[in-house]
Amino acid sequence: MNEHYRNITFKRKVTKGKAERITSKDKQETITIPYSFTDKENRERFICNMVTGGNDGGDTCKARKDMANILLSLRKHHFLYFSGYGRHDDMETFLDEVEEKRYTIIASGCLFQFPPCRDSVSFTGTVKETGENFFYRIYDRELFLHIMHRLRAVKREKTPAYQYLYHCIKDDILSGSLLPNEKLPSKRSLSTHLDVSVVTVMSAYELLVSEGYLYTKPKSGYFVVPIKTQQKVTNFQLSELDFKEFTPWFDFSGNATDSSDFPFSVWSKLMRKTLLDYESELLNPIPYNGAEILRKALCQYLFHHSGMKVYPEQIIIGAGAEYLYSVIIRLVGSNKTYALENPGYNRISQIYQMNQVATEYIDVDNKGISYEKLKESNASVVHISPSHQYPTGIVMPVDRRNEILNWADENDGYIIEDDYDSEFKGSKPIETMFSADKNERVLYLNTFSKTIAPSMRIGYLVLPLHLLKKYRETMNFLSCTVPSFEQYTLANFISDGYFERHISRMKKQYSSRKKEIMDVFKNSEIKDKISIVENMSGFHFLVKINTEKSDEQFIKELKEKNINARFLSQYYHKENKDCHHFMIVNYSGIQKEKLEKAIEILGEII
Repeated sequence: MNEHYRNITFKRKVTKGKAERITSKDKQETITIPYSFTDKENRERFICNMVTGGNDGGDTCKARKDMANILLSLRKHHFLYFSGYGRHDDMETFLDEVEEKRYTIIASGCLFQFPPCRDSVSFTGTVKETGENFFYRIYDRELFLHIMHRLRAVKREKTPAYQYLYHCIKDDILSGSLLPNEKLPSKRSLSTHLDVSVVTVMSAYELLVSEGYLYTKPKSGYFVVPIKTQQKVTNFQLSELDFKEFTPWFDFSGNATDSSDFPFSVWSKLMRKTLLDYESELLNPIPYNGAEILRKALCQYLFHHSGMKVYPEQIIIGAGAEYLYSVIIRLVGSNKTYALENPGYNRISQIYQMNQVATEYIDVDNKGISYEKLKESNASVVHISPSHQYPTGIVMPVDRRNEILNWADENDGYIIEDDYDSEFKGSKPIETMFSADKNERVLYLNTFSKTIAPSMRIGYLVLPLHLLKKYRETMNFLSCTVPSFEQYTLANFISDGYFERHISRMKKQYSSRKKEIMDVFKNSEIKDKISIVENMSGFHFLVKINTEKSDEQFIKELKEKNINARFLSQYYHKENKDCHHFMIVNYSGIQKEKLEKAIEILGEII
């Protein structure tokens, strides 16, 4: 917007106008003397009125002092004015359009400025319907009065007048238009000037006093508090940031779920039940480790589903796995080295790095994380997903699990068992490492974002008993990060059997959806250029593409076609030539009606 500013050169030549005597209704007489200055183009620009007199003679000395302060303010702050921009270069044109189309003008900063004894105005804000910004600084007395008259007809947001005036004055103080210790107009004179009630002005003034922007002097009025504002030290512009997020027409690897899969009717019924049955509980603080009703429900579910025998006290509820990772780091120790799967879920490594934890990446073989390479590492903690390794889809067999458990015993280490979507394994899941552990080396982690919906940011952590004592002693000051209403509703969803029925229904649906989507690939025009790598668990499979293009180039060309895709190579933390050309297809979030067209575009790029 800077190119729309116009310079005003103040030549220090001040013109004194003809004095005007004004008699009020109560017979009080004042003398108003207008002052102006000349700009570099020899145009006369109004500054202010010096007001003296009254039947008591007035304070001429004070009036002249006020005049001096105003001229000082002019020199410091008002060398620029703004004449609008775009098709709103002219104020009249802008107001014509606003009135014609019945637009709503929203203040964003200050809509009007009324410095004391100065008829000038800053007109800034946004047109609600179009999102267009505008800003005008007006110095001409006649234009000011005309604009004020027209603005009274403009449709505006229903903001209380005193709040509106409060924001205007506050912005003037913070911008420096109102100087420190400068006296504001009296409540009565300002109310008359603005054509509002005295109560409106008084309410705005009192609010400014309560927040420390104004102070009062007995029988003298309101004054500006000297405020030291923060100085801008950077020239960084908002335009330098790219806020546009890529929203693809089609996403091969998205983790979205079909809205028809969510049990809305059951969930809404349980929400009503929660409100009726737990009125007082919902208003009380919840324990730092989560609502007891949910932890008890999880104990029953874990025993029934995977044979895990745990106490409610061992379970910690948190807003997603990311929060629980930080809990783990504080309990296990940030001074240890954590082993992560390679390839692996990128967010896990990002969270550990954010917490300044040392990590080592251990290659995955056909049984999961390599035991031999783990032994050779400096790690004493390992983060694994044995039920369904992402993104390879490998299910860790029992022999490898036992090797990892023995490694933890021998190294006085810990295993973080990330069991994020084991519920959807095709057959009965293998015993969890937490259940198989005899020496309290395993911390069990799971989430409902995969089983219910991605927006269900509720996860839980099961601690070994010896870490429970440390958790209570060192982290009992924390607040639970999941609202009680969601916890109580989820607890009933589990206890009443709806969760298991939901899992059973979704396993059938996902199995059918997976076959349907794989058949589309197998019967497409690119069937001879691809091969499908299937696994028995999780929500995705791999499609190997026969192409000479690099994965980076392939991803770029797909993005240009408004399609998002992820490749196996993106999950490796070091170069691996054997992993190229494997595209990840998440069938849970695939839009079936667009799939054939997306595959057609895929074929064009191959």
